[in-house]
Amino acid sequence: MRELPIPFTGPMVLALLNGTKTQTRRNLATGTERLICRACGCGEKRWKHGGHSESCPGKLEWTACSLPRYGVGDRLWVKERMFAWPRFPGEYCSSYHADGEHTLKPWPREWTRLWSAAMHMPKMFSRLKLDVTGVKLEHLQDISEADAIAEGLIWRPALDAWSASLDPNWPTFRDPRRSYAGLWNYVNGEGSWDTNPWVAAYTFTVHKAMP
Repeated sequence: MRELPIPFTGPMVLALLNGTKTQTRRNLATGTERLICRACGCGEKRWKHGGHSESCPGKLEWTACSLPRYGVGDRLWVKERMFAWPRFPGEYCSSYHADGEHTLKPWPREWTRLWSAAMHMPKMFSRLKLDVTGVKLEHLQDISEADAIAEGLIWRPALDAWSASLDPNWPTFRDPRRSYAGLWNYVNGEGSWDTNPWVAAYTFTVHKAMP
């Protein structure tokens, strides 16, 4: 089993903690490419004679696409925004930005900075682990309503709409796919949804353990 890092924004960390997020989509990493089925995105390697595996329901349509970074069976440790400050000699108190939860940890002498951005968070402070149970390749806009909801969307009964955050300033939509499109643009940059890239859609189970 491989253990690899994966970063999340604050609203998505809350969704992981609340148990409403069981999927995440990521742009495919550049580099190694393989042929995948354009009809179903199954990612099966093409046979020598151009056929699919027996489990693939698609047609014989293939395109080159980069490999996903994570695979079934991998355990991912979540990187999130946090801050740490000295409490006692050799010990620091850490606060997670998403919900304010605190933890105490001995502070290695070689560390000279107080971590804040998710990308800099050390593994020892990770409090969420994700076990990857499924991977599929698809165009971003092929996401279904059910999968969009599994990305951690929140149902707002008072507004009769879906949202990616409880922030009252966050936009809401009746269509969960539109709500997810707004979240994708927020994370990946305005207009990124419209480019409809190939993505890896990961399904996972969440485990929480204070570091």
